[in-house]
Amino acid sequence: MCNAFQGLATYKPELTIVYNTVLRQPSNSASALVDFEGGGEIHLTLTRYTKQFRADVTLRVLLYDDEANPIFVCEKKFGALGADFPSAGVVLDVQGDHKMRFEVYDAGNGGATGDPPYLVEMRIEGKSKQSKPVAAPVVIPSSSPGGCEVVNGPKRDQATLEQVRSERLTTLREGHVFVGYTFGGRNLYLRLHSPLPPGAFLTARFFSKPYGEQAFQEICRIDLSTLSAPHDIALATLTEERIFNPLWRVEVVVEPGGASYAKDVSFDIYRELDPERQSAVEGGEAPAAYLCVKPLGRGIVIKSASDGFASVPVLSIEIDHNASTLAPGAAERVRQMLLTAMAVWRRACTTCVLEHLLFVVIDGQLYSIGDAAAALVQTAPVMTGPPRLGDPVLPTLNSYQAGTRTPIEVYEPLPPNDPIIQRLCAMDASQLSPISLKVREYLECPRHSPPAALKLILTPLNKDTTCGSNPEIVACEPDRLHVELSGKNYTFRGTSGEPLFGTGKRSADMQTVLLHEIGHWIGLGHTAVGEGVMSGSLQYARCVDNEAIGSLARIASGQAKPADQKFALKYFANP
Repeated sequence: MCNAFQGLATYKPELTIVYNTVLRQPSNSASALVDFEGGGEIHLTLTRYTKQFRADVTLRVLLYDDEANPIFVCEKKFGALGADFPSAGVVLDVQGDHKMRFEVYDAGNGGATGDPPYLVEMRIEGKSKQSKPVAAPVVIPSSSPGGCEVVNGPKRDQATLEQVRSERLTTLREGHVFVGYTFGGRNLYLRLHSPLPPGAFLTARFFSKPYGEQAFQEICRIDLSTLSAPHDIALATLTEERIFNPLWRVEVVVEPGGASYAKDVSFDIYRELDPERQSAVEGGEAPAAYLCVKPLGRGIVIKSASDGFASVPVLSIEIDHNASTLAPGAAERVRQMLLTAMAVWRRACTTCVLEHLLFVVIDGQLYSIGDAAAALVQTAPVMTGPPRLGDPVLPTLNSYQAGTRTPIEVYEPLPPNDPIIQRLCAMDASQLSPISLKVREYLECPRHSPPAALKLILTPLNKDTTCGSNPEIVACEPDRLHVELSGKNYTFRGTSGEPLFGTGKRSADMQTVLLHEIGHWIGLGHTAVGEGVMSGSLQYARCVDNEAIGSLARIASGQAKPADQKFALKYFANP
Protein backbone atom coordinates (compact mmCIF):
# COMPACT_ATOMS: atom_id res chain seq x y z
CA MET A 1 0.00 0.00 0.00
CA CYS A 2 2.94 2.37 0.56
CA ASN A 3 6.02 1.78 -1.58
CA ALA A 4 8.96 4.21 -1.56
CA PHE A 5 10.86 5.23 -4.68
CA GLN A 6 13.92 7.35 -5.51
CA GLY A 7 13.92 9.81 -8.38
CA LEU A 8 10.56 10.02 -10.11
CA ALA A 9 7.70 7.55 -10.00
CA THR A 10 6.89 5.48 -13.06
CA TYR A 11 4.84 7.56 -15.47
CA LYS A 12 1.18 6.60 -15.68
CA PRO A 13 -0.82 8.44 -18.38
CA GLU A 14 -4.07 8.02 -16.44
CA LEU A 15 -2.65 10.07 -13.54
CA THR A 16 -2.49 13.84 -13.55
CA ILE A 17 -0.98 16.39 -11.18
CA VAL A 18 -3.76 17.30 -8.78
CA TYR A 19 -1.71 19.16 -6.17
CA ASN A 20 1.63 20.96 -6.21
CA THR A 21 3.03 23.27 -3.55
CA VAL A 22 6.19 24.46 -1.82
CA LEU A 23 6.25 23.40 1.83
CA ARG A 24 7.28 26.37 3.99
CA GLN A 25 6.68 25.04 7.50
CA PRO A 26 8.63 21.79 7.88
CA SER A 27 11.61 21.52 10.20
CA ASN A 28 13.35 18.74 12.04
CA SER A 29 10.84 19.00 14.88
CA ALA A 30 7.70 20.46 13.25
CA SER A 31 5.86 19.10 10.25
CA ALA A 32 4.14 20.60 7.26
CA LEU A 33 0.61 19.20 7.04
CA VAL A 34 -1.21 18.54 3.79
CA ASP A 35 -4.76 17.13 3.96
CA PHE A 36 -5.93 15.24 0.91
CA GLU A 37 -8.95 13.28 -0.26
CA GLY A 38 -8.83 10.57 -2.90
CA GLY A 39 -8.36 6.91 -3.72
CA GLY A 40 -6.79 4.43 -6.08
CA GLU A 41 -3.18 4.79 -7.12
CA ILE A 42 -1.57 8.00 -5.81
CA HIS A 43 1.99 9.17 -6.46
CA LEU A 44 3.44 11.60 -3.93
CA THR A 45 6.82 13.14 -4.86
CA LEU A 46 9.06 15.35 -2.71
CA THR A 47 11.72 17.43 -4.49
CA ARG A 48 14.46 19.85 -3.43
CA TYR A 49 15.97 21.73 -6.39
CA THR A 50 19.38 22.58 -4.95
CA LYS A 51 22.83 22.35 -6.47
CA GLN A 52 24.73 21.34 -3.33
CA PHE A 53 22.50 21.58 -0.25
CA ARG A 54 21.08 18.27 1.03
CA ALA A 55 19.12 17.25 4.10
CA ASP A 56 17.03 14.32 5.32
CA VAL A 57 13.28 14.44 4.78
CA THR A 58 10.73 12.24 6.56
CA LEU A 59 7.20 11.56 5.27
CA ARG A 60 4.38 10.16 7.42
CA VAL A 61 1.08 9.07 5.86
CA LEU A 62 -2.17 8.88 7.85
CA LEU A 63 -5.58 7.70 6.63
CA TYR A 64 -8.89 8.53 8.31
CA ASP A 65 -11.58 5.89 8.75
CA ASP A 66 -15.32 6.48 8.42
CA GLU A 67 -15.44 7.82 11.95
CA ALA A 68 -12.57 10.29 11.29
CA ASN A 69 -10.09 8.34 13.36
CA PRO A 70 -6.50 8.60 12.08
CA ILE A 71 -4.83 5.34 11.05
CA PHE A 72 -1.08 5.21 10.60
CA VAL A 73 -0.18 3.97 7.11
CA CYS A 74 3.58 4.35 6.77
CA GLU A 75 6.65 6.45 7.51
CA LYS A 76 9.49 6.84 5.02
CA LYS A 77 12.79 8.62 5.53
CA PHE A 78 14.65 9.94 2.48
CA GLY A 79 18.29 10.62 3.25
CA ALA A 80 20.12 13.70 1.94
CA LEU A 81 17.40 14.96 -0.40
CA GLY A 82 18.74 17.58 -2.82
CA ALA A 83 21.56 18.16 -5.34
CA ASP A 84 22.14 14.97 -7.36
CA PHE A 85 19.40 13.19 -5.38
CA PRO A 86 16.61 15.78 -5.74
CA SER A 87 13.44 13.65 -5.72
CA ALA A 88 11.89 10.76 -3.85
CA GLY A 89 8.45 9.73 -2.74
CA VAL A 90 5.86 7.02 -2.27
CA VAL A 91 3.26 5.20 -4.35
CA LEU A 92 0.01 4.67 -2.44
CA ASP A 93 -2.70 2.17 -3.32
CA VAL A 94 -5.83 3.31 -1.50
CA GLN A 95 -8.97 1.19 -1.66
CA GLY A 96 -11.89 3.56 -2.02
CA ASP A 97 -11.95 7.27 -1.35
CA HIS A 98 -10.51 8.40 1.95
CA LYS A 99 -9.32 11.53 3.65
CA MET A 100 -5.59 11.40 4.26
CA ARG A 101 -2.97 13.52 5.94
CA PHE A 102 0.66 13.83 4.82
CA GLU A 103 3.18 15.02 7.41
CA VAL A 104 6.61 16.16 6.18
CA TYR A 105 9.63 16.79 8.42
CA ASP A 106 12.70 18.48 6.96
CA ALA A 107 16.03 18.24 8.78
CA GLY A 108 17.27 21.10 6.56
CA ASN A 109 15.03 23.56 8.46
CA GLY A 110 14.64 25.73 5.36
CA GLY A 111 18.32 25.90 4.53
CA ALA A 112 20.20 29.16 4.32
CA THR A 113 17.25 31.42 3.53
CA GLY A 114 13.99 29.62 4.25
CA ASP A 115 13.08 30.07 0.58
CA PRO A 116 13.44 27.97 -2.57
CA PRO A 117 15.53 26.22 -3.70
CA TYR A 118 16.18 24.98 -0.16
CA LEU A 119 12.54 24.20 0.59
CA VAL A 120 10.86 20.94 -0.35
CA GLU A 121 8.21 20.86 -3.06
CA MET A 122 5.36 18.34 -2.85
CA ARG A 123 3.60 17.03 -5.95
CA ILE A 124 0.62 14.67 -5.84
CA GLU A 125 -0.56 12.76 -8.89
CA GLY A 126 -3.84 10.87 -9.01
CA LYS A 127 -7.00 10.42 -11.00
CA SER A 128 -8.22 13.97 -11.31
CA LYS A 129 -11.91 13.10 -10.88
CA GLN A 130 -11.25 11.19 -7.69
CA SER A 131 -8.36 13.00 -6.03
CA LYS A 132 -8.30 16.51 -4.65
CA PRO A 133 -6.70 18.48 -1.84
CA VAL A 134 -9.08 19.07 1.04
CA ALA A 135 -10.24 22.69 1.07
CA ALA A 136 -7.96 24.68 3.33
CA PRO A 137 -9.39 27.24 5.74
CA VAL A 138 -9.70 30.71 4.27
CA VAL A 139 -6.78 32.91 5.27
CA ILE A 140 -7.30 36.64 5.04
CA PRO A 141 -3.99 38.11 3.86
CA SER A 142 -2.45 40.89 5.85
CA SER A 143 -2.92 44.36 4.41
CA SER A 144 0.78 44.99 5.07
CA PRO A 145 3.36 43.43 2.72
CA GLY A 146 5.86 43.21 5.55
CA GLY A 147 7.30 45.05 8.49
CA CYS A 148 10.36 46.50 10.20
CA GLU A 149 11.82 45.66 13.59
CA VAL A 150 15.03 46.04 15.58
CA VAL A 151 17.07 42.83 16.01
CA ASN A 152 20.55 41.86 17.18
CA GLY A 153 21.36 39.34 14.44
CA PRO A 154 19.85 37.14 11.74
CA LYS A 155 16.16 36.40 12.13
CA ARG A 156 16.71 32.72 11.44
CA ASP A 157 19.24 30.63 13.35
CA GLN A 158 20.48 28.99 10.14
CA ALA A 159 21.16 32.30 8.40
CA THR A 160 24.51 34.04 8.00
CA LEU A 161 24.62 37.71 7.08
CA GLU A 162 26.70 38.98 4.15
CA GLN A 163 27.43 42.64 3.57
CA VAL A 164 26.27 43.96 0.21
CA ARG A 165 26.87 47.71 0.64
CA SER A 166 28.80 50.04 2.91
CA GLU A 167 27.87 53.72 2.70
CA ARG A 168 28.96 57.01 4.18
CA LEU A 169 26.76 60.08 3.79
CA THR A 170 28.42 63.45 4.31
CA THR A 171 27.36 67.13 4.14
CA LEU A 172 23.82 66.06 4.96
CA ARG A 173 20.89 68.33 4.33
CA GLU A 174 17.18 68.09 4.98
CA GLY A 175 15.68 65.91 2.26
CA HIS A 176 18.98 64.18 1.47
CA VAL A 177 18.20 60.71 0.12
CA PHE A 178 20.45 57.70 -0.33
CA VAL A 179 19.11 55.06 -2.76
CA GLY A 180 20.60 51.59 -3.14
CA TYR A 181 19.48 48.36 -4.82
CA THR A 182 20.23 44.72 -4.13
CA PHE A 183 18.79 41.26 -4.59
CA GLY A 184 18.14 39.36 -1.41
CA GLY A 185 15.85 36.99 0.40
CA ARG A 186 12.74 38.07 2.25
CA ASN A 187 14.89 39.63 5.03
CA LEU A 188 17.13 42.67 4.54
CA TYR A 189 19.23 44.32 7.28
CA LEU A 190 20.72 47.79 7.91
CA ARG A 191 23.29 48.52 10.62
CA LEU A 192 24.66 51.90 11.63
CA HIS A 193 28.37 52.13 12.34
CA SER A 194 27.50 54.11 15.47
CA PRO A 195 24.22 55.31 17.03
CA LEU A 196 22.88 58.64 15.81
CA PRO A 197 23.36 61.69 18.02
CA PRO A 198 20.26 62.98 19.84
CA GLY A 199 18.05 65.04 17.55
CA ALA A 200 19.22 63.38 14.33
CA PHE A 201 16.13 62.30 12.40
CA LEU A 202 16.92 59.75 9.70
CA THR A 203 14.48 57.23 8.29
CA ALA A 204 15.22 54.03 6.39
CA ARG A 205 12.58 53.02 3.86
CA PHE A 206 12.53 49.55 2.37
CA PHE A 207 10.86 48.76 -0.96
CA SER A 208 10.65 45.42 -2.74
CA LYS A 209 9.32 43.79 -5.90
CA PRO A 210 9.75 40.61 -7.95
CA TYR A 211 12.37 40.66 -10.69
CA GLY A 212 10.15 41.95 -13.49
CA GLU A 213 8.18 44.92 -14.71
CA GLN A 214 6.17 45.54 -11.58
CA ALA A 215 6.28 48.66 -9.47
CA PHE A 216 8.18 48.71 -6.18
CA GLN A 217 6.01 48.36 -3.09
CA GLU A 218 6.96 49.93 0.19
CA ILE A 219 7.49 47.18 2.76
CA CYS A 220 8.14 49.31 5.82
CA ARG A 221 10.09 52.24 7.24
CA ILE A 222 11.97 52.64 10.50
CA ASP A 223 13.35 55.57 12.49
CA LEU A 224 17.09 54.93 12.66
CA SER A 225 17.33 56.69 16.02
CA THR A 226 15.75 53.53 17.47
CA LEU A 227 19.04 51.74 16.78
CA SER A 228 20.42 52.98 20.07
CA ALA A 229 22.61 50.05 21.10
CA PRO A 230 25.87 49.14 19.31
CA HIS A 231 24.54 45.78 18.10
CA ASP A 232 21.08 46.98 17.02
CA ILE A 233 20.15 46.20 13.42
CA ALA A 234 17.12 47.35 11.42
CA LEU A 235 15.38 44.37 9.81
CA ALA A 236 12.86 44.60 6.97
CA THR A 237 10.84 41.43 6.31
CA LEU A 238 8.75 40.68 3.22
CA THR A 239 5.70 38.56 4.11
CA GLU A 240 4.50 37.85 0.56
CA GLU A 241 5.23 34.12 0.21
CA ARG A 242 4.82 34.03 -3.58
CA ILE A 243 7.88 36.23 -4.15
CA PHE A 244 11.29 34.56 -4.08
CA ASN A 245 14.68 36.29 -4.35
CA PRO A 246 13.11 39.77 -4.57
CA LEU A 247 14.75 42.97 -5.68
CA TRP A 248 15.10 45.50 -2.85
CA ARG A 249 15.42 49.27 -2.90
CA VAL A 250 16.68 50.96 0.26
CA GLU A 251 16.29 54.69 0.88
CA VAL A 252 17.85 56.55 3.79
CA VAL A 253 16.20 59.96 4.18
CA VAL A 254 17.22 62.96 6.28
CA GLU A 255 13.96 64.15 7.83
CA PRO A 256 13.20 67.80 8.69
CA GLY A 257 15.57 69.01 11.37
CA GLY A 258 17.75 65.93 11.19
CA ALA A 259 20.65 67.54 9.35
CA SER A 260 21.31 69.92 12.24
CA TYR A 261 22.57 67.03 14.33
CA ALA A 262 23.84 64.48 11.81
CA LYS A 263 26.61 65.70 9.53
CA ASP A 264 28.16 62.33 8.78
CA VAL A 265 26.36 58.96 8.81
CA SER A 266 27.83 55.55 7.93
CA PHE A 267 25.90 52.31 7.60
CA ASP A 268 26.06 48.83 6.09
CA ILE A 269 23.35 46.83 4.30
CA TYR A 270 23.24 43.05 4.74
CA ARG A 271 21.29 40.18 3.29
CA GLU A 272 21.19 36.53 4.30
CA LEU A 273 23.98 34.61 2.63
CA ASP A 274 22.61 32.36 -0.11
CA PRO A 275 25.28 29.99 -1.48
CA GLU A 276 22.97 29.03 -4.33
CA ARG A 277 21.61 32.44 -5.17
CA GLN A 278 19.76 32.02 -8.46
CA SER A 279 20.15 35.54 -9.82
CA ALA A 280 23.52 36.43 -11.31
CA VAL A 281 22.47 40.05 -11.88
CA GLU A 282 22.99 42.43 -9.00
CA GLY A 283 20.96 45.42 -7.88
CA GLY A 284 21.26 48.39 -10.15
CA GLU A 285 22.64 46.28 -13.00
CA ALA A 286 19.22 44.65 -13.28
CA PRO A 287 17.21 46.73 -15.77
CA ALA A 288 13.99 45.77 -13.98
CA ALA A 289 15.10 47.88 -11.00
CA TYR A 290 14.44 51.00 -13.07
CA LEU A 291 10.94 50.16 -14.37
CA CYS A 292 8.17 51.05 -11.91
CA VAL A 293 5.17 50.17 -14.04
CA LYS A 294 2.71 47.33 -14.50
CA PRO A 295 3.77 44.62 -16.97
CA LEU A 296 3.99 46.25 -20.38
CA GLY A 297 3.14 43.20 -22.45
CA ARG A 298 4.71 42.19 -25.74
CA GLY A 299 3.53 41.41 -29.21
CA ILE A 300 2.60 44.54 -31.22
CA VAL A 301 4.94 45.06 -34.16
CA ILE A 302 5.25 48.73 -35.18
CA LYS A 303 6.27 49.17 -38.82
CA SER A 304 7.10 52.89 -38.81
CA ALA A 305 8.05 55.59 -36.31
CA SER A 306 8.97 59.24 -36.63
CA ASP A 307 11.73 60.01 -34.14
CA GLY A 308 15.29 58.72 -34.61
CA PHE A 309 15.38 56.87 -31.31
CA ALA A 310 12.25 54.94 -32.31
CA SER A 311 13.41 53.89 -35.75
CA VAL A 312 17.22 53.76 -36.05
CA PRO A 313 18.80 50.33 -35.33
CA VAL A 314 22.29 51.50 -34.27
CA LEU A 315 23.40 54.00 -31.62
CA SER A 316 26.98 55.19 -31.31
CA ILE A 317 28.16 56.40 -27.87
CA GLU A 318 31.51 58.02 -27.11
CA ILE A 319 32.92 58.52 -23.62
CA ASP A 320 35.20 61.56 -23.53
CA HIS A 321 38.14 60.16 -21.58
CA ASN A 322 40.17 63.37 -21.92
CA ALA A 323 37.87 65.58 -19.86
CA SER A 324 38.48 63.82 -16.52
CA THR A 325 40.08 60.78 -14.97
CA LEU A 326 37.93 57.74 -14.41
CA ALA A 327 38.84 55.41 -11.55
CA PRO A 328 40.59 52.14 -12.52
CA GLY A 329 38.06 49.84 -14.14
CA ALA A 330 35.44 52.58 -14.11
CA ALA A 331 35.20 52.89 -17.90
CA GLU A 332 33.88 49.34 -18.24
CA ARG A 333 31.40 49.89 -15.39
CA VAL A 334 30.15 53.08 -17.05
CA ARG A 335 29.73 51.22 -20.35
CA GLN A 336 27.63 48.56 -18.64
CA MET A 337 25.47 51.23 -17.02
CA LEU A 338 24.96 52.94 -20.37
CA LEU A 339 23.84 49.63 -21.84
CA THR A 340 21.47 49.05 -18.92
CA ALA A 341 19.95 52.50 -19.43
CA MET A 342 19.50 51.88 -23.16
CA ALA A 343 17.91 48.48 -22.50
CA VAL A 344 15.42 50.05 -20.07
CA TRP A 345 14.41 52.81 -22.48
CA ARG A 346 14.21 50.36 -25.38
CA ARG A 347 11.91 48.17 -23.30
CA ALA A 348 9.81 51.20 -22.33
CA CYS A 349 9.05 52.27 -25.91
CA THR A 350 5.62 50.99 -26.96
CA THR A 351 5.56 52.68 -30.39
CA CYS A 352 9.10 52.01 -31.62
CA VAL A 353 9.82 49.85 -34.64
CA LEU A 354 11.03 46.33 -34.03
CA GLU A 355 14.61 46.98 -35.10
CA HIS A 356 15.24 50.15 -33.09
CA LEU A 357 18.49 50.09 -31.12
CA LEU A 358 19.24 46.45 -31.82
CA PHE A 359 22.90 47.46 -31.66
CA VAL A 360 24.88 49.93 -29.56
CA VAL A 361 28.49 50.89 -30.24
CA ILE A 362 30.45 52.30 -27.27
CA ASP A 363 33.99 53.47 -27.94
CA GLY A 364 34.17 51.17 -30.96
CA GLN A 365 32.84 48.03 -29.21
CA LEU A 366 29.68 46.59 -30.80
CA TYR A 367 26.89 45.26 -28.55
CA SER A 368 23.77 43.37 -29.62
CA ILE A 369 20.47 43.09 -27.80
CA GLY A 370 19.57 39.47 -27.06
CA ASP A 371 19.84 37.15 -30.10
CA ALA A 372 19.28 39.99 -32.57
CA ALA A 373 22.41 39.28 -34.64
CA ALA A 374 21.52 35.62 -35.13
CA ALA A 375 17.91 36.44 -36.00
CA LEU A 376 18.90 38.95 -38.69
CA VAL A 377 20.48 36.34 -40.94
CA GLN A 378 17.22 34.44 -41.14
CA THR A 379 14.91 35.18 -44.03
CA ALA A 380 12.06 35.81 -41.58
CA PRO A 381 13.46 37.19 -38.32
CA VAL A 382 9.96 38.06 -37.11
CA MET A 383 8.16 34.80 -36.48
CA THR A 384 4.55 34.65 -37.68
CA GLY A 385 3.88 31.24 -36.15
CA PRO A 386 4.96 29.39 -33.04
CA PRO A 387 8.78 29.43 -32.86
CA ARG A 388 10.70 26.19 -32.78
CA LEU A 389 12.88 25.41 -29.80
CA GLY A 390 16.19 27.21 -30.26
CA ASP A 391 15.01 29.56 -33.02
CA PRO A 392 16.55 33.03 -32.55
CA VAL A 393 13.85 35.70 -32.76
CA LEU A 394 14.26 39.47 -32.75
CA PRO A 395 13.48 40.83 -29.26
CA THR A 396 9.89 41.99 -29.60
CA LEU A 397 8.49 45.24 -28.29
CA ASN A 398 5.98 46.16 -25.64
CA SER A 399 2.36 47.10 -25.99
CA TYR A 400 -0.23 48.64 -23.75
CA GLN A 401 -1.90 45.24 -23.59
CA ALA A 402 -1.32 43.01 -20.60
CA GLY A 403 1.33 40.46 -21.43
CA THR A 404 3.76 38.00 -19.98
CA ARG A 405 6.24 39.08 -17.34
CA THR A 406 9.32 38.46 -19.41
CA PRO A 407 12.79 39.68 -18.43
CA ILE A 408 14.22 42.71 -20.17
CA GLU A 409 16.64 41.84 -22.97
CA VAL A 410 20.19 43.03 -22.23
CA TYR A 411 23.06 43.98 -24.53
CA GLU A 412 25.90 41.54 -25.03
CA PRO A 413 29.31 42.33 -26.62
CA LEU A 414 30.11 40.95 -30.06
CA PRO A 415 33.70 40.10 -31.10
CA PRO A 416 35.36 42.37 -33.72
CA ASN A 417 35.00 39.75 -36.47
CA ASP A 418 31.75 38.21 -35.38
CA PRO A 419 30.89 35.50 -37.94
CA ILE A 420 27.17 36.30 -37.84
CA ILE A 421 27.78 39.97 -38.64
CA GLN A 422 30.20 38.96 -41.40
CA ARG A 423 27.54 36.67 -42.81
CA LEU A 424 24.96 39.46 -42.68
CA CYS A 425 27.32 41.76 -44.57
CA ALA A 426 28.07 39.15 -47.21
CA MET A 427 24.57 37.84 -47.89
CA ASP A 428 22.77 38.77 -51.09
CA ALA A 429 19.97 41.27 -50.61
CA SER A 430 17.44 38.77 -51.97
CA GLN A 431 18.22 36.48 -49.01
CA LEU A 432 17.43 39.08 -46.36
CA SER A 433 14.22 40.42 -44.89
CA PRO A 434 13.46 44.17 -45.11
CA ILE A 435 14.40 44.55 -41.44
CA SER A 436 17.73 42.79 -41.96
CA LEU A 437 18.47 44.98 -44.98
CA LYS A 438 17.74 48.13 -42.98
CA VAL A 439 19.99 47.05 -40.12
CA ARG A 440 22.79 46.18 -42.53
CA GLU A 441 22.70 49.69 -43.93
CA TYR A 442 23.67 51.06 -40.53
CA LEU A 443 26.42 48.55 -39.79
CA GLU A 444 29.87 49.26 -41.18
CA CYS A 445 29.86 46.42 -43.68
CA PRO A 446 32.26 46.39 -46.64
CA ARG A 447 30.59 47.47 -49.90
CA HIS A 448 28.00 49.44 -47.94
CA SER A 449 28.02 53.14 -47.03
CA PRO A 450 26.18 53.38 -43.72
CA PRO A 451 23.88 56.36 -43.06
CA ALA A 452 24.53 58.49 -40.01
CA ALA A 453 23.81 56.52 -36.83
CA LEU A 454 22.37 58.08 -33.72
CA LYS A 455 25.12 59.53 -31.57
CA LEU A 456 25.65 60.43 -27.92
CA ILE A 457 28.79 61.84 -26.26
CA LEU A 458 29.23 61.39 -22.51
CA THR A 459 31.66 63.84 -20.90
CA PRO A 460 32.69 63.44 -17.24
CA LEU A 461 34.01 66.83 -16.06
CA ASN A 462 36.13 67.96 -13.13
CA LYS A 463 34.81 71.49 -13.55
CA ASP A 464 31.49 73.30 -13.90
CA THR A 465 29.16 72.09 -16.63
CA THR A 466 27.73 74.17 -19.45
CA CYS A 467 24.59 74.62 -17.35
CA GLY A 468 26.41 76.84 -14.84
CA SER A 469 28.31 76.93 -11.55
CA ASN A 470 25.41 76.10 -9.23
CA PRO A 471 26.78 73.36 -6.92
CA GLU A 472 23.35 71.66 -7.00
CA ILE A 473 23.86 70.75 -10.68
CA VAL A 474 24.68 67.04 -10.98
CA ALA A 475 24.54 66.74 -14.77
CA CYS A 476 23.86 68.89 -17.79
CA GLU A 477 22.54 68.20 -21.27
CA PRO A 478 23.33 71.32 -23.34
CA ASP A 479 21.89 69.72 -26.50
CA ARG A 480 20.67 66.36 -27.79
CA LEU A 481 24.20 65.19 -28.49
CA HIS A 482 26.18 65.85 -25.31
CA VAL A 483 25.79 64.78 -21.68
CA GLU A 484 28.06 66.37 -19.04
CA LEU A 485 28.59 65.03 -15.52
CA SER A 486 29.79 67.32 -12.72
CA GLY A 487 32.68 65.58 -10.95
CA LYS A 488 33.65 68.87 -9.31
CA ASN A 489 30.82 68.74 -6.77
CA TYR A 490 29.88 65.05 -6.85
CA THR A 491 31.40 61.60 -6.61
CA PHE A 492 29.57 59.32 -9.01
CA ARG A 493 29.19 55.80 -7.68
CA GLY A 494 28.34 52.41 -9.14
CA THR A 495 25.54 50.10 -8.11
CA SER A 496 27.61 48.61 -5.27
CA GLY A 497 28.65 52.03 -3.99
CA GLU A 498 32.11 51.98 -5.58
CA PRO A 499 33.45 55.40 -6.73
CA LEU A 500 33.75 55.77 -10.50
CA PHE A 501 34.87 59.36 -10.87
CA GLY A 502 34.59 62.80 -9.31
CA THR A 503 35.95 64.45 -6.19
CA GLY A 504 32.81 66.02 -4.73
CA LYS A 505 31.62 65.39 -1.17
CA ARG A 506 28.14 64.43 -2.30
CA SER A 507 27.45 61.05 -3.86
CA ALA A 508 25.37 60.55 -7.00
CA ASP A 509 24.12 57.21 -8.30
CA MET A 510 25.61 56.91 -11.79
CA GLN A 511 22.92 54.55 -13.10
CA THR A 512 20.06 56.86 -12.16
CA VAL A 513 21.85 59.87 -13.63
CA LEU A 514 22.53 58.09 -16.92
CA LEU A 515 18.95 56.88 -17.15
CA HIS A 516 17.73 60.44 -16.62
CA GLU A 517 20.11 62.01 -19.12
CA ILE A 518 19.38 59.44 -21.83
CA GLY A 519 15.71 60.28 -21.29
CA HIS A 520 16.59 63.87 -22.28
CA TRP A 521 18.61 62.59 -25.23
CA ILE A 522 15.49 60.73 -26.40
CA GLY A 523 13.52 63.96 -26.14
CA LEU A 524 11.78 63.84 -22.76
CA GLY A 525 11.56 66.87 -20.52
CA HIS A 526 11.42 67.15 -16.74
CA THR A 527 8.44 65.93 -14.73
CA ALA A 528 7.31 66.48 -11.16
CA VAL A 529 5.19 63.34 -10.80
CA GLY A 530 5.87 60.65 -8.19
CA GLU A 531 9.20 58.87 -8.42
CA GLY A 532 9.64 59.28 -12.18
CA VAL A 533 13.24 59.20 -13.32
CA MET A 534 12.67 62.37 -15.35
CA SER A 535 12.23 64.43 -12.20
CA GLY A 536 14.42 67.53 -12.29
CA SER A 537 15.85 66.54 -8.89
CA LEU A 538 17.99 63.52 -8.08
CA GLN A 539 16.23 63.66 -4.72
CA TYR A 540 13.12 62.13 -6.33
CA ALA A 541 14.29 60.43 -9.54
CA ARG A 542 13.92 56.66 -9.30
CA CYS A 543 12.60 54.78 -12.33
CA VAL A 544 10.78 54.93 -15.66
CA ASP A 545 7.11 55.45 -14.84
CA ASN A 546 3.89 55.51 -16.83
CA GLU A 547 4.19 59.23 -17.56
CA ALA A 548 7.62 58.77 -19.15
CA ILE A 549 6.36 55.79 -21.16
CA GLY A 550 3.38 57.79 -22.40
CA SER A 551 5.55 60.77 -23.39
CA LEU A 552 7.98 58.48 -25.19
CA ALA A 553 5.11 56.82 -27.09
CA ARG A 554 3.80 60.20 -28.26
CA ILE A 555 7.26 61.30 -29.44
CA ALA A 556 7.97 58.01 -31.24
CA SER A 557 4.61 58.06 -33.03
CA GLY A 558 4.92 61.71 -34.08
CA GLN A 559 2.11 62.97 -31.85
CA ALA A 560 4.54 65.19 -29.92
CA LYS A 561 7.85 66.84 -30.66
CA PRO A 562 10.93 65.91 -28.64
CA ALA A 563 12.08 68.49 -26.09
CA ASP A 564 15.09 70.31 -27.51
CA GLN A 565 16.55 72.63 -24.88
CA LYS A 566 19.24 72.78 -22.22
CA PHE A 567 18.46 70.64 -19.16
CA ALA A 568 20.17 70.59 -15.77
CA LEU A 569 19.64 67.76 -13.29
CA LYS A 570 19.92 69.12 -9.74
CA TYR A 571 20.47 67.27 -6.52
CA PHE A 572 17.74 69.05 -4.55
CA ALA A 573 14.50 70.30 -6.03
CA ASN A 574 14.68 73.60 -4.12
CA PRO A 575 18.31 74.55 -3.43
